[in-house]
Amino acid sequence: MLLRQGTTTSSDGTSIAFVETGEPSRPPIIFIHGYLFSTDAFERQIESSLGSSFRLVALDLRGHGNSGKPEASSAYQDASLWADDVEVVLNELDIERALLVGWSLGSRVALNYAWCKGFERIAGMNLVAATLATTAHDASGGLTQDLRNLLSLSKPEREDATRYFLKLCGAPTLDLAAEEHFLDMAMRVPPTARLGARSWMLPYDDTLSWVTVPTMITHGESDPVVAEALSRSHVAAIPGARLDITPDAGHLAFFQNPEVFNQRLRSFAREVF
Repeated sequence: MLLRQGTTTSSDGTSIAFVETGEPSRPPIIFIHGYLFSTDAFERQIESSLGSSFRLVALDLRGHGNSGKPEASSAYQDASLWADDVEVVLNELDIERALLVGWSLGSRVALNYAWCKGFERIAGMNLVAATLATTAHDASGGLTQDLRNLLSLSKPEREDATRYFLKLCGAPTLDLAAEEHFLDMAMRVPPTARLGARSWMLPYDDTLSWVTVPTMITHGESDPVVAEALSRSHVAAIPGARLDITPDAGHLAFFQNPEVFNQRLRSFAREVF
């Protein structure tokens, strides 16, 4: 399968990078990664047999991966900008309607896109290790002491905290080679973007009853970052939502157990489309 890499420009001038593969005429699936990661997190989907049935696109969030990294904190604080980033990729690729797969922070980005832009271009949502808080985090809110240095201006402190964060995300099965690769990508995210990605507000209310498309909440059975109870609360709040527990996986369910994740995503996508 041919892998295309490209960029487009968001509403504030920030460059948004994306990769695309699969069958162009097939229904599109858009992957949105989590905090400090990049499109590389979804390599086991982008490079899989899913591409024979679907058009696969993954984008780098602002401040992450190969996307632009604005220096101004204001470039991260407006929720509508994060929605625009998704919209411009859809526009660039002439995608009318897609299944959104959002992981962790990416789940918030996907839901925020729905709130800001509506459901006209969303066929369904697969929210993985979803963290759908509606309020902004402060600089250290929700972070243990070991993780507060994720926001440090000191590169050694930031790297130590990032490595610890990746070990949490990758528990219990992430191998050292993958961890080192993800560390390299994570260290490219500057402090302003790290703080900014945690600071934007989601304006919708807590009920989530306004969601009108098929939604699947995926949860790794051994996730040390997001509690299963939180995933179950999202399922209860979103009309018609279903819970999918991925065995032998933690926070990175799609990377740690791609065979099961891809099979279930394929089945869900076929229902959605």
